[in-house]
Amino acid sequence: MLSRLRLPHIQALGYVNLRCVWTIGCPAELHPVREYDAVLGELSEPKRDSRTGSVYKEAFEVLFPGIEVPEAVGASCCAQFAVTGDKVRERPKGDYEAYRRWLLETELPDDISGRVMEYSWHSKSEDSPS
Repeated sequence: MLSRLRLPHIQALGYVNLRCVWTIGCPAELHPVREYDAVLGELSEPKRDSRTGSVYKEAFEVLFPGIEVPEAVGASCCAQFAVTGDKVRERPKGDYEAYRRWLLETELPDDISGRVMEYSWHSKSEDSPS
């Protein structure tokens, strides 16, 4: 994979997914609002660790305050990507610190909180240029 990496392509785009199989997670694996509402309707207390889609809405609202929760979320699985330093620096350092704090403090199991992050890389802050 690395021997075939095209650095000029990555530099031009800022972010490139390295996973070429679009079957897991795409085109729209999660439907956060619908899945959250379904879990709340079925249980007196939401089963917060049942599935990524059922917890994504609440996690997104904490991780990206002020940004509307998307109706559907799709991202190629497995967090294999190349990104430029400039793209990473488009988001303030405080955002990354907040994401780390959320990961350390969430009561969600690691596999679910990890999937929330995996499906969130493409989310941007309102003042982010891209």
